[in-house]
Amino acid sequence: MPKTLKFTNVILADTVVKGDRRKYVIVNTFAGDVIVKEFPVSLRFGLYAEFWPDREDDYDLTLEIKLDRKVYAKAVVHITETKLGNPAVIALPQFELGLEKEATLKLDVAADGYRKKQILSKKIFAGDVTGS
Repeated sequence: MPKTLKFTNVILADTVVKGDRRKYVIVNTFAGDVIVKEFPVSLRFGLYAEFWPDREDDYDLTLEIKLDRKVYAKAVVHITETKLGNPAVIALPQFELGLEKEATLKLDVAADGYRKKQILSKKIFAGDVTGS
């Protein structure tokens, strides 16, 4: 039976950049769903996620960014020199999405010998953006 990949602190933000001494700067996080003024819209996001390895080995993680059920982008992240008890950080500084209508942004992760896992889901819809 395939094992489960462990992720924590999966954060969608405007921008994610590497700082000093294993720190990251995460700008304008989305605490809930993403509300836009109107469609069509062009959005830029950054992504931060912590992957917790279950063995000290190299990993090839396949990330799929989806809009609803359609794969929008796909990438393989090669992680080396993992240590048990220490997370490996995956940081995508910025990616852009163009949307014509309401959708759900999802991030799935897979690796050989592990079940595919959804680690992020955010609805993107039009609404009042004037509140704080």
